[in-house]
Amino acid sequence: MKYVKICFVVLVYNELEYTIKTFESLRKQSQQKYQFDIICVDNASDDKYANVLKRYCQENNIRYIRHEINDGYAGGNNYAYDIVKSEGYDIVFIANNDIELLHPDITESIIESFESNDKIALIGTSYIDKDGKGIKLSRLSSLIAKIDGIKIYENDVFKSQPFVIGCFFAIRTDIPEIKSLFDYSYFMYCEEQKLEFQLMRWGYHVGCLKNPEYVVKHYGGFFDWSKQSDWSIYLSTRNFVLTSKCYKHLYTKFVFCVCYFGVLIKQALINRKMSILRGYFVGLYMTMTGKNIDFIFNDAVVNVKKLGGKNRTC
Repeated sequence: MKYVKICFVVLVYNELEYTIKTFESLRKQSQQKYQFDIICVDNASDDKYANVLKRYCQENNIRYIRHEINDGYAGGNNYAYDIVKSEGYDIVFIANNDIELLHPDITESIIESFESNDKIALIGTSYIDKDGKGIKLSRLSSLIAKIDGIKIYENDVFKSQPFVIGCFFAIRTDIPEIKSLFDYSYFMYCEEQKLEFQLMRWGYHVGCLKNPEYVVKHYGGFFDWSKQSDWSIYLSTRNFVLTSKCYKHLYTKFVFCVCYFGVLIKQALINRKMSILRGYFVGLYMTMTGKNIDFIFNDAVVNVKKLGGKNRTC
């Protein structure tokens, strides 16, 4: 299949410095083979940020879309994805507003990878943090994918990977099983992992470019337990547990729960943050009781009040 209508979606909330660097990086991507649009989605930023951002976009041929409520990372990207899909875009690049693409051909290489196999649904790259240190897949994620029987696919340009880091990836819009890009109830953290595991369960391939030169720098870097706030840790651990609902086998879920609990016990002792274990047990409770998405969303919102903004209420 030939993909002709392509766009980048960059979700922004109350940040300018890294956001502008991200846009400058995207604008440097080669457009010799494919043309693409850059879309800024403002997730209900305060006026002092929104006005500057809107003016910058107008001056640099970047489309500006204002989202009047802060639905978090998941909800904001869902809002944007629904718009661009309805407008006929074939491929959407989801990009954090704190990344830098370190090679000008990354975009075109990803599109060519999609064209190499119509079962490839989502593609990312290799990642490094701001200090140049590689960001790698966790051993636990690799173990879970192997136990759950995820099929590995590889060709000249692409190789399967159980989870692609959510700071930068591309996804096709013609996958009929996708009704909403992310599970909005997650609010933020691990929503891309649920999406990716669902895609693999549906028989699609998720992975990264093989060329080691195609690297994305993520200034946000690793998830540092010692530096994260309590609500950040709570949501990330809670949502990681919720993702286990997508696992195919019961024994996969059991292995995950046991192994992840061991990881969290270690982190809780090292960092002395009880929110680590609280997130785990709340996630386990929600998974076992089958709480609905409004319940899960509202629980998330309570734990992100420090973000401010016009948060949605259910």
